[in-house]
Amino acid sequence: RVDRRQRQMCIRDRIRHAPCSMVVVPADWTPLPQPGPVIVIVTPDEESKRAIEVAQRAAQALEVELVVAHAIGDPAARVGPYYTGPQLDSMRAEHEEADHERMRAFLDSISCSKRVVSRMGDVRAFAAELTRDEDASLVFLGAHRRPLGERLLTPEFRGDLVAHLPVPVALIVSGSSSPPAGVAPEKPDAS
Repeated sequence: RVDRRQRQMCIRDRIRHAPCSMVVVPADWTPLPQPGPVIVIVTPDEESKRAIEVAQRAAQALEVELVVAHAIGDPAARVGPYYTGPQLDSMRAEHEEADHERMRAFLDSISCSKRVVSRMGDVRAFAAELTRDEDASLVFLGAHRRPLGERLLTPEFRGDLVAHLPVPVALIVSGSSSPPAGVAPEKPDAS
């Protein structure tokens, strides 16, 4: 049996070098008798566009709801002890409002009108809680191959996130020409 930390390191390494999309299934996962919604965890960027497209097709194929999840970073993590009380509350409110506007503009730009659930704080805790609360069947997450310099400077949360979720997670790599095996391909137009 592999412990959680080893699983995180293995997943992180696989994500870094993934040439294509993949699905990571927890060893102790048991499918629900009735499929629950599909959740796609997004940020307003290019790698999320592809994840949303593939997640929409999967939700349609499973005939379940698609839920768009967005974790908003807490500005308190960046400003440290310099702001407190009302100043910090005001900063959080402004940041949250600006982030909601950015996310709505992003979703409008790709014609996505699905239910959006967002919360300020740690993405891992938020995603795990939402997955349990919604009885989700599958989680989608956008990813892309990062150059070495960017990997050294940018913390990689995806491996930790995937290791914490109790359901299969589809990592959709930007630029990948096909969805992961088992995910419904796009249907050609009948017109």
